Amino acid sequence: EIDYCFAAAKLLGARGITIERSDETAQRLGPFADKHKRLVGYHNHARVAFNSWDQHLADARYNALNLDVGHYIAGTNESPIPLLKKYPDRILGLHLKDRKFNDGPNMPWGQGDTPLAEVLRLLRDEKHKFIAAIELEYPIPEGSDAVTEVGKCIAFCQEALG
Repeated sequence: EIDYCFAAAKLLGARGITIERSDETAQRLGPFADKHKRLVGYHNHARVAFNSWDQHLADARYNALNLDVGHYIAGTNESPIPLLKKYPDRILGLHLKDRKFNDGPNMPWGQGDTPLAEVLRLLRDEKHKFIAAIELEYPIPEGSDAVTEVGKCIAFCQEALG
């Protein structure tokens, strides 16, 4: 089944696949990723540290990060920018959201502690080619809807990069 997933990713032209990060999963999938020459982006939640991916990335050339910058800030109380600079060629994609420090809640963009504008400018300035996806997880205000809120996130991106 694992070989099938990688074959399907290759057939579709995908750079890789993503999955939740755990030591067991990284040890199991790393050899398959290397065999198929497709990245596996391990997604973090708030229980991570700056060096959480080091061993996984050393174990298999095609192990990678599917970094959620909001979860990262909530779990570490540190900017994700040093991690982005540490592994620029080992990132499959980013989840963009704004959260508060100390495992705090998801917030409308610009109201949390995640340095989203700085992350966006880093991606632009260093010409990263991986996907950075808006992940709408904050509570939608009464009278609004998901489409409107994603529009606000896009406007935040445009202003940050303007």
